[in-house]
Amino acid sequence: MGPTTTGGMPKGGDEWMMRVEERYRAGDLDDVNIEALRKLRRASREIPLDSLLGEIRCPVLVVTGDQGDVLLGVEYRERYQRALRDVRIVTLAGAGHMLRVDGRADVFEREIGRFLATAVDGRPN
Repeated sequence: MGPTTTGGMPKGGDEWMMRVEERYRAGDLDDVNIEALRKLRRASREIPLDSLLGEIRCPVLVVTGDQGDVLLGVEYRERYQRALRDVRIVTLAGAGHMLRVDGRADVFEREIGRFLATAVDGRPN
Protein backbone atom coordinates (compact mmCIF):
# COMPACT_ATOMS: atom_id res chain seq x y z
CA MET A 1 0.00 0.00 0.00
CA GLY A 2 2.91 2.40 0.39
CA PRO A 3 3.90 4.82 3.14
CA THR A 4 0.46 5.79 4.40
CA THR A 5 -1.25 6.02 7.76
CA THR A 6 -4.66 4.39 8.26
CA GLY A 7 -6.07 6.48 5.41
CA GLY A 8 -4.49 7.86 2.28
CA MET A 9 -2.24 10.57 3.65
CA PRO A 10 1.51 10.03 4.00
CA LYS A 11 3.10 9.41 7.39
CA GLY A 12 5.04 12.65 7.01
CA GLY A 13 1.80 14.62 7.09
CA ASP A 14 1.86 14.80 10.88
CA GLU A 15 5.38 16.17 10.74
CA TRP A 16 4.27 18.69 8.11
CA MET A 17 1.31 19.80 10.22
CA MET A 18 3.56 20.33 13.23
CA ARG A 19 5.81 22.58 11.12
CA VAL A 20 2.79 24.54 9.86
CA GLU A 21 1.54 24.96 13.44
CA GLU A 22 4.98 26.24 14.52
CA ARG A 23 5.09 28.76 11.66
CA TYR A 24 1.53 29.83 12.43
CA ARG A 25 2.37 30.44 16.11
CA ALA A 26 5.46 32.40 15.04
CA GLY A 27 3.24 34.69 12.93
CA ASP A 28 4.64 33.55 9.55
CA LEU A 29 1.27 32.29 8.28
CA ASP A 30 -1.19 34.82 9.65
CA ASP A 31 -3.39 34.62 6.52
CA VAL A 32 -3.75 30.82 6.80
CA ASN A 33 -6.98 29.38 8.19
CA ILE A 34 -5.27 27.08 10.68
CA GLU A 35 -8.50 25.57 11.96
CA ALA A 36 -9.50 24.53 8.44
CA LEU A 37 -6.08 22.89 8.00
CA ARG A 38 -6.53 21.01 11.26
CA LYS A 39 -9.94 19.73 10.17
CA LEU A 40 -8.61 18.75 6.75
CA ARG A 41 -5.75 16.85 8.37
CA ARG A 42 -8.13 14.90 10.60
CA ALA A 43 -10.52 14.13 7.73
CA SER A 44 -7.73 13.12 5.34
CA ARG A 45 -6.87 10.11 7.47
CA GLU A 46 -10.11 8.49 6.28
CA ILE A 47 -9.47 8.82 2.53
CA PRO A 48 -8.72 5.44 0.91
CA LEU A 49 -6.38 7.02 -1.65
CA ASP A 50 -4.97 3.88 -3.22
CA SER A 51 -8.34 2.42 -4.11
CA LEU A 52 -9.60 5.68 -5.61
CA LEU A 53 -6.74 6.67 -7.92
CA GLY A 54 -7.58 4.14 -10.61
CA GLU A 55 -11.13 5.46 -10.85
CA ILE A 56 -10.07 8.92 -12.03
CA ARG A 57 -10.86 9.30 -15.73
CA CYS A 58 -9.87 12.91 -16.43
CA PRO A 59 -6.41 14.45 -16.89
CA VAL A 60 -4.64 15.15 -13.59
CA LEU A 61 -1.97 17.71 -12.75
CA VAL A 62 0.24 17.05 -9.72
CA VAL A 63 2.47 19.97 -8.73
CA THR A 64 4.99 19.45 -5.96
CA GLY A 65 8.29 20.84 -4.76
CA ASP A 66 11.73 19.29 -4.62
CA GLN A 67 12.61 20.66 -1.16
CA GLY A 68 11.51 18.03 1.33
CA ASP A 69 7.85 17.88 0.35
CA VAL A 70 6.66 15.63 3.18
CA LEU A 71 3.17 15.22 1.75
CA LEU A 72 4.17 14.41 -1.83
CA GLY A 73 7.54 12.73 -1.63
CA VAL A 74 9.16 10.88 -4.51
CA GLU A 75 7.36 7.64 -3.66
CA TYR A 76 3.98 9.38 -4.06
CA ARG A 77 4.88 10.98 -7.37
CA GLU A 78 5.91 7.54 -8.65
CA ARG A 79 2.72 6.00 -7.28
CA TYR A 80 0.54 8.61 -9.00
CA GLN A 81 2.46 8.09 -12.23
CA ARG A 82 1.65 4.36 -12.12
CA ALA A 83 -1.95 4.62 -10.88
CA LEU A 84 -3.38 7.52 -12.86
CA ARG A 85 -4.25 7.07 -16.51
CA ASP A 86 -3.52 10.63 -17.67
CA VAL A 87 -1.22 12.47 -15.27
CA ARG A 88 1.27 15.28 -15.64
CA ILE A 89 3.65 15.63 -12.71
CA VAL A 90 5.56 18.88 -12.29
CA THR A 91 8.26 19.21 -9.65
CA LEU A 92 9.21 22.82 -8.86
CA ALA A 93 12.79 23.55 -7.91
CA GLY A 94 13.24 25.40 -4.64
CA ALA A 95 9.77 24.66 -3.30
CA GLY A 96 8.27 22.41 -0.64
CA HIS A 97 4.61 21.51 -0.30
CA MET A 98 3.21 24.99 0.34
CA LEU A 99 4.12 26.67 -2.93
CA ARG A 100 2.61 30.02 -2.01
CA VAL A 101 4.50 30.14 1.26
CA ASP A 102 7.70 29.10 -0.52
CA GLY A 103 7.31 32.01 -2.95
CA ARG A 104 6.55 29.80 -5.96
CA ALA A 105 2.93 30.83 -6.55
CA ASP A 106 3.78 32.43 -9.92
CA VAL A 107 5.29 29.21 -11.28
CA PHE A 108 2.41 27.17 -9.83
CA GLU A 109 -0.14 29.42 -11.56
CA ARG A 110 1.75 29.24 -14.85
CA GLU A 111 1.77 25.41 -14.69
CA ILE A 112 -1.97 25.35 -14.01
CA GLY A 113 -2.52 27.65 -17.00
CA ARG A 114 -0.48 25.36 -19.26
CA PHE A 115 -2.35 22.31 -18.02
CA LEU A 116 -5.77 23.89 -18.54
CA ALA A 117 -4.83 25.18 -22.00
CA THR A 118 -3.82 21.65 -22.98
CA ALA A 119 -7.03 20.21 -21.53
CA VAL A 120 -9.14 22.74 -23.45
CA ASP A 121 -7.51 22.74 -26.89
CA GLY A 122 -5.39 19.59 -26.74
CA ARG A 123 -2.14 21.40 -27.53
CA PRO A 124 0.76 21.73 -25.13
CA ASN A 125 1.60 25.31 -24.20
